[in-house]
Amino acid sequence: NEQLGWGLIEAGIVLTASQVGGVSGRVFWGWMADRMGNTFSALLFLGMVMVISSLLCIALTPAWPMLAACALFFVMGSTASGWNGVFLAEVARLAPREMISTATGGSLVFVNTGKAIGPIACANVFLLTGDYTITFALLAVPAAAGLWCVWAAHRGMSGG
Repeated sequence: NEQLGWGLIEAGIVLTASQVGGVSGRVFWGWMADRMGNTFSALLFLGMVMVISSLLCIALTPAWPMLAACALFFVMGSTASGWNGVFLAEVARLAPREMISTATGGSLVFVNTGKAIGPIACANVFLLTGDYTITFALLAVPAAAGLWCVWAAHRGMSGG
């Protein structure tokens, strides 16, 4: 609304696209992981899409068609809300059978800590920059960190 000069209705439609993407992403990324038969590969692909879609926010200008902004935020929403089912499936797959509940519950401590810290961090980035596109683009940083963690965990589990 502020950055792109759109009315509240138009901004709300973009937010709705993000939320619909989130709901769709949960189903889509789980389906994709099942089809690939490899949650690690699905998480890598999902992480790359998350990083790229976040970085694309730098290009957002008032000249963007609303449909394009909706598409971008749909994809961002699909990754932002859709990753955790695949992530928890991979945690459960890697954990010894008797430790699955402890491993998945323990991993959610970090997830929920991020959910508490993330909005505060985004608000502070916006206060420092005054720019929503930079704020959204910087979401690529935690996405890239997560992508690196998935890669490092896989390398550690595969011994190489």
